[in-house]
Amino acid sequence: MNIDQKIKKKDSQKELVKLYKELEFHNQKYHLDDDPQISDTEFDKLFRRATEIEKEFPELKRKNSPTDLVGAKPLEKFNKVKHSIPMLSIQNAKDLNEVQSWIDSLSSFLMLDQNQQIEFVAEPKIDGLSATIIYEEGKMVLGATRGDGSYGEDVTENLKTIVDIPKKINEKKAPKVLEVRGEVYISHEDFDELNRLQEESGKDLFKNPRNAAAGSLKQLDPMETSKRPLRFFAYSWGRISPLLYEKHSDIINNFNDLGLPVNPLSTVHDSLKSLEKYYDEILRKRIDIGYDIDGIVYKLNRLDWRERLQSTDHHPRWAIAHKFPAERVASEIIDVHIQVGRTGVLTPVARLKPVMIGGAVVSNASLHNYEDIQKKDIRIGDKVWVQRAGDVIPQVIEVIKSKRKDSLREIKIPEKCPVCGSPAEKELLSDKDGKKMSYEKYIRCTGGFSCSSQAKERLKHFVSK
Repeated sequence: MNIDQKIKKKDSQKELVKLYKELEFHNQKYHLDDDPQISDTEFDKLFRRATEIEKEFPELKRKNSPTDLVGAKPLEKFNKVKHSIPMLSIQNAKDLNEVQSWIDSLSSFLMLDQNQQIEFVAEPKIDGLSATIIYEEGKMVLGATRGDGSYGEDVTENLKTIVDIPKKINEKKAPKVLEVRGEVYISHEDFDELNRLQEESGKDLFKNPRNAAAGSLKQLDPMETSKRPLRFFAYSWGRISPLLYEKHSDIINNFNDLGLPVNPLSTVHDSLKSLEKYYDEILRKRIDIGYDIDGIVYKLNRLDWRERLQSTDHHPRWAIAHKFPAERVASEIIDVHIQVGRTGVLTPVARLKPVMIGGAVVSNASLHNYEDIQKKDIRIGDKVWVQRAGDVIPQVIEVIKSKRKDSLREIKIPEKCPVCGSPAEKELLSDKDGKKMSYEKYIRCTGGFSCSSQAKERLKHFVSK
């Protein structure tokens, strides 16, 4: 290894350590706190960069690398359930070229002839919470969340409250043991009604359907879960004994015959062109579908080919998610409000002229932190591009400089907490040489429990556990 390579490896090691910390933080916020701080698109970028470094320098990869982790550890308030077959994640494709590369890799691994046809099942990727349900001799005996992929949370009684999920299925038509896997979600219409009831009761509103679904399924009291309008689609399976079918589509049809809810938009395709047409069609109809989706999942239909391909520790090789591009629209920053979180972080939030994005009215957008504000040179009164990347948190992604007016007000870094008046502590970033940079990434209130906002958020976090 020459000097340049040694320097590159050293720099890559520093970058990888930072990426690991960011990935672990955002995994925690998404899977455990149900409070994502960045979009799926941004998370995917961090994930991809980490895997790139790990491939170039395998010796730098940690044994417990976040790139190998699936979901998050089960919450201690629930009994743990060991999945007999791991509930893995899924690899992503950001465009059609990556889908083509994936298909080529399948053909190569399976040593197929160039003209040999490959069947795929395509279905919308629902933005909800994965769950598994086990039936024995037609009776539902267990239900669990995905958890970290190996162990999930026992939420059997909560899942039984979901009207879509039958407590019994026809034992004569069903395998002796049938483990059904799918997605728990809340429709747009039900989400709006749920938030209306929350508002009438003086309770906090849910941020989005995914967070509402996750929080509702993980209630300690099944009676509370029963009050939430949860829905379920079955899209896969774990154990099946005996396995009588040769294709994914046949098993899904059997699910339908058994009275299990399956997505009517799931279809079979035999070419990349057909997959592209389906993707474009669902993307056009996205707003009218009635629930949040963030892409299309493609799965190899033949089960014997899947068996040959197997899986990595992170995902099956025979499936991929073709993600949707983030929607973005232009708006104007009217003002900036500061939120105080449970750890004291002061998060700037832009007040916007209301705009419609992805079927929802957006009037607030995250500005992330003051480093981001300074880098993008965001000012009050600016015309900006706003997007809901991953359909989670609206965010300001770019200033439309051509629309900027003279003498716009800069967004000042607060010196005091806007809630309790305690001094605000600045956290500076460091460059590669360890020198402090000019960007203040996080600003924290030093008030602790004397800050009413911190105390409230900490209490909410504690109660939610």
